[in-house]
Parts: sequence; C-alpha cells; structure tokens
Amino acid sequence: MKGQTNESAPAPLAPVSVIIPVRNRPELLREALDSVLEGTVWPREIQVIANGSRAEIEKDQASFNQWKESVHQWKATVSLRSGAPGQKIQASAGSESRNATEIEWPDLSFHECPSEAGPATARNLGSKLASQFYLAFLDSDDLWKPDKLQQQLTFLQKRPHLKACHSQEHWIKNGQALNVPLRLRPATGRPLKESLETCLVSASSLVIERNHFLTLGGFDERFPSCEDYELWIRHFLQHCMGCIQEPLTIKRSGDWSQVSTAGSLDINRLRALLLQKNALKRIGLEPELQEVALKKSRVLMQKEDALAKYAGRLLRAIQESG
Repeated sequence: MKGQTNESAPAPLAPVSVIIPVRNRPELLREALDSVLEGTVWPREIQVIANGSRAEIEKDQASFNQWKESVHQWKATVSLRSGAPGQKIQASAGSESRNATEIEWPDLSFHECPSEAGPATARNLGSKLASQFYLAFLDSDDLWKPDKLQQQLTFLQKRPHLKACHSQEHWIKNGQALNVPLRLRPATGRPLKESLETCLVSASSLVIERNHFLTLGGFDERFPSCEDYELWIRHFLQHCMGCIQEPLTIKRSGDWSQVSTAGSLDINRLRALLLQKNALKRIGLEPELQEVALKKSRVLMQKEDALAKYAGRLLRAIQESG
C-alpha cells in the first residue's frame, strides 16, 4: 500500500462508516482508499459501492480486491513484527500500546448497485448497509488528509448539538493546485441563502450522523447530479452544520470522466429549487429563490434547444404562485 511501510502501525478505530461510490476509476479508487488508511484514526468500516456497466464494475472490483490484498499483507507484517506473544506494539502516535492480537482493523467490503445508477443511489445503499454512528463520504477521485477524520470527530464531540460538519478543501486540477474562489468556500452555521446559489458542501468533506442522514431521506436518487446540492438545502432548512476552517479534503479533477456537465448542473439545481420552493417561501426566502432561479435559467435559455425549453418550464413553475 502507498504510504505504508514495515514501520507503519494500525491506527485506532472510530465509529465511522466510510462510503466510496465508484464508476470505472480503478486507479483513482486505490488512491482514495490509501488516503483513508493513512489517517491518524481509521473508520470501523469502509464500503466501496460500484455502479455502471458489468465491465466497469469488474474493473473497479479487481482494483479493490488488489488493494484489499495489500491490506491483508500489511496485517500479516504487523503480526510478524509483534514478535513473542504479549509483546506490545504502538497503535498510533500518543495512543496506548496494545498486543498484536488486540489490534482491530476496519471491515472492508465491496457492493454493487442493482442497476446503472448514479452516486446518489450508491451513497444511499452504503448508508443503509452501514453499521456505525457516523457516515463519511469520499468520492473516488478525491483524497483525505491524514488528520481529517480525527479533527472532525473531535469537533463534533465538543459540539453535541451538531449533526454534521465539513471542512475547507484543497482543489487540484491535472496535478496543479487551484485557488478556491471566495464565494465557493465552505461556510459554517446555516448558510441556506448562500447554498441556493452554489453547492457549499463537498460530500467528500462531510461527517454526518447516520440516523440524521436517514431521517433526512438521504440523497434524492432522481438526481443524476447535484444530489448533494439538493440535500444540503434540505439540511439547512432545519439545521446548522459545523465547518472546520482548514482544508482537510483534496478535491481533484482531471482527464477522467465526470458525472455532470455545466448544463446539467444548472438544470438539476433548478429542479432542486422547484422541489424546495414552498419550504423556502415559508421562511421568507422567496426573493432569493426567484433571483437564483432566474439567473440559472437565463444561462441555459441562451440556446434554442431541448435543455433551454426544459429550463423555461422549470423557471415558470418556480415563478408560479402557490
């Protein structure tokens, strides 16, 4: 495994289920998985949820199996390094030493979506299968920094009124660092008005109580993209969210395939706004709703095509009273 040597030791386990949706990204998947086990604490379980064609799933599963075998080899190395029965090994910096036989490792599993579904379905499936108190999502092309989970769990333990928290991010495109525009930087509290304009929470940066996620209804599987944007609106209608003002997640983009295009993003955001139209009106955000809807539809309606017509219908539905 990348980053793990014969001197590496297992980290303490935390009550977290990590869910990684993947579609035809075998190399990126292994890098994402590595970043989880390079952490100062580990989740108790890691689930990879594949969707796509049979050929795509087989590629991703072969990559996962190869990575899982490297974990098993590492486990064997730890056991051999422990020496005689009863000899102590260090679990992580600053933690108590334990016998090799007492070391726990995350449960690693690979699951398939029942059909060629999108990331919303994959994440929801993982959430239903999860057994831990917290959920943490990681897109297969993103990475975590080593102290990501530890910082967020400490943050939430000190703020029991919060159901979730996220963090700032590093952005990397084709290996080059990008500046995150100020308007797109994550915010703490209840930034509902700001979240209508753009998606302010990255799924890869989130830690959320599983019961709360399920009570919200999870991601809306009717959305091929912007399912996260729609869910954060639902969350912020009722709850705050903490934000650690430090980049703990690395958001990557490159020449691999992406789920969405610019046009589909705005269409699906209009769909989300229409779904939450009445709730937003009830709390006095109708002016902001109308302004954002008009702005997003204008961009799409510059062309005379099917997407423009659909944007027009969505805008009219948002503008209708009642």
